[in-house]
Amino acid sequence: MKNSRRANKISWSIKQQTLFFKTLGDLIYSGFSLRQSLNDIKIFFPNQRNICKKIQKEIEMGNTFCSGLEGLINHDTYNQLFIAEKFGFLPRSLKEIGLLWEKREEQRRKLVGVLLYPVMLLIMLAGLSIAIHFLWQPQMKELGIN
Repeated sequence: MKNSRRANKISWSIKQQTLFFKTLGDLIYSGFSLRQSLNDIKIFFPNQRNICKKIQKEIEMGNTFCSGLEGLINHDTYNQLFIAEKFGFLPRSLKEIGLLWEKREEQRRKLVGVLLYPVMLLIMLAGLSIAIHFLWQPQMKELGIN
């Protein structure tokens, strides 16, 4: 059965996972059932429809919520949600995972911005060096200054 799960691999970006977990956690925290929350996510976020259907199918077969996420999320997150579901902390964990991943994505964007600054400086320095080599040096040679 695990091979059939891998064959039906659904691509699920970190951004989509963040939105899914945050929204699902908020809906369950607000009093909606898991089933109704998944239905609402399918309506509000059509690109999440396949994931919600997969989870609902697993639940209808008598499996846990986490079994629907198996293979879609990293192993650590899966284990965290599995434990939370087993001990009744699923809504809070979903919400916290969504917030954590949102912060992680924000930090990644900031890191890219910080790393982009030295790269831009190196590009400007290379451009300046090329300009000096091809524009300034020939003019200095014409004037007889080496």
